[in-house]
Amino acid sequence: MPEVVAKKKIAADMYQLELHAPEVAKIVKPGQFVIIRVNEDGGRIPLAVADHTKTRITVVFKSGRLTHDLAQMRKGAKVTDLLGPLGNPIEIGQYGKVILVGTSFGISSLYLLAQALKSEGNKTIAVIGGRSKKDLYWVDRMKKVCDITHVCTEDGTEGRKSSVSDIMRELLRKRIDRVYAIGPLSVMDAVCKQTYQRAKTLVAIYANIIDGTGLSGSCRIWHEGELKFASLDGPGFDGHKVDFDYLINR
Repeated sequence: MPEVVAKKKIAADMYQLELHAPEVAKIVKPGQFVIIRVNEDGGRIPLAVADHTKTRITVVFKSGRLTHDLAQMRKGAKVTDLLGPLGNPIEIGQYGKVILVGTSFGISSLYLLAQALKSEGNKTIAVIGGRSKKDLYWVDRMKKVCDITHVCTEDGTEGRKSSVSDIMRELLRKRIDRVYAIGPLSVMDAVCKQTYQRAKTLVAIYANIIDGTGLSGSCRIWHEGELKFASLDGPGFDGHKVDFDYLINR
């Protein structure tokens, strides 16, 4: 059973957990996820792999009903199940100028993507935000792997007093070759509306994943009028083809 190597609180209700999982760590790619079950009675928790070494993986999550027990784990504890890596790696290539937009859990989910895009020779611009300073984390990490990092908070307690949408509006006045957006459905939806017919935009959808295979049907989405499954066909999708209204109203 995978062991907890380290755990710490990194933002308001946000935790970072490192697990000894060499089988996953050596093959995981940006965008892929794992499913964790804390104990025999626990639910299945889908989490994007935020970082990894040769033997460890890092996941970041917000404490809630499903993740409460995970947030209580301490160094040396073992989870009952760890399944992964699951899903398809998100498309990475040499595009030119790339924007990565993230809030909440999406900030950490962008980290490996930013690394990979930078290694392909892209100019990487991060836009990360939250309601206040207490919602932000990994700012220094993102600055290390991005050419430019824009930080904003709605109350102005960290970075610029604005929303990620405000900054995106300004950045889109110039040519952008590709956009990646990860975070709550409403945030990804808003970004895709801004970039429509301006820049191809990829999103990562981890919502409602249960078994990681699509068999439960819980992770179904509509993509360009076709039924898809986030765990099987994704989690990366062309955001302009995703029916976010359907997802948000489910």
